[in-house]
Amino acid sequence: EDLDLQSSDIINLVFRDDLTGLYNRRYFARYMKQVADWSEGAPPICLAMMDMDNLKRINDRLGHLSGDVCLKQIGTIMLEHCEANDAFGFRYAGDEFALILPNTARDDALRMADELRAKVVKDPYEGANLPEGLRPSLSIGVAMFPEDAPAGGDDLTESADKALYVSKRTGKNKVTSAADIAGDLDTISDIVALSGFPSRTLVGRSKAFEVIDDVFDLVIDGKNGFLLIEGDTGTGKTRLL
Repeated sequence: EDLDLQSSDIINLVFRDDLTGLYNRRYFARYMKQVADWSEGAPPICLAMMDMDNLKRINDRLGHLSGDVCLKQIGTIMLEHCEANDAFGFRYAGDEFALILPNTARDDALRMADELRAKVVKDPYEGANLPEGLRPSLSIGVAMFPEDAPAGGDDLTESADKALYVSKRTGKNKVTSAADIAGDLDTISDIVALSGFPSRTLVGRSKAFEVIDDVFDLVIDGKNGFLLIEGDTGTGKTRLL
């Protein structure tokens, strides 16, 4: 029994995220490469890639402890959601999460993803001291094997990532299916092109882009945002715009 306990502790140390209790990216990679069956005729697998909206604003305004409270609570919500739906939840990176739904059809996966999104928005996040109007939410992209990615694996992750990016850049706090953007190549290319900013001709402007991003977040959240760009002649204001 002691040996089993030690083994369990080691597995948790290697494959669990300390803050959220979710599986970590290491186990995500293991699942996608060693556990999942991507062979022809295998059962469907849906993948939801997710970004937590507003973490940077929460950290900047209230501090990282408040941000950690929100991340931990999202982890708790996801664990409960996974247990109820036979799914696997992961903290993919800092504010990025993933949900693997084995043997799940697209419509069911989209419903489960939207239910999770709604739970995250409605939670009170006790202890985070969030002001009115500043709430965590999830932008989500859902892709399905084999329809969206016949090879599975990295292709499925990329397909879900593209759908997530559309959610992120078209309002946040929403779920986008990879099937709905598959034929809209112009929209995808335009959105992906935005990810190239700041460009190489705007070096040293990272702080300016952070401020601009905060203003965009306010507007997307339905608040008023005002941005004033000022500086001496020749400092690159027009180029920035």
